[in-house]
Amino acid sequence: IFNHTGCYSMDINDQLSVISVNSMHFSVANNPSNDPDSPDQIMKWLDEELSARASRKVKSILLYHLPHGKFTGTRGTEIFWVQQYETQFRNLLRKYNDSVSVIITGHTHISYLEVSN
Repeated sequence: IFNHTGCYSMDINDQLSVISVNSMHFSVANNPSNDPDSPDQIMKWLDEELSARASRKVKSILLYHLPHGKFTGTRGTEIFWVQQYETQFRNLLRKYNDSVSVIITGHTHISYLEVSN
């Protein structure tokens, strides 16, 4: 399912799905207030997608470009998401902790692995 916000989801099989989120809508650089509905619509959509898969006991791989959280790299520590959406996203991760198996992001041009619980 591809929606107007640039997000999509796809079941790989009956045990695994991929959910791609257009995280640019959450960016501090993109000023989400210029598009007031999209960030909230994406969070609602993501909640519904994760809920549907959790109810079927399907694991999900989340893909998105702009990583959430703090990133420390060559330019120091950066925060990429508006705090409101960072908080909502972390709440979803807690809510669906048993369903999200992997998160893959981009943007930083640095290879690293972060393990969360």
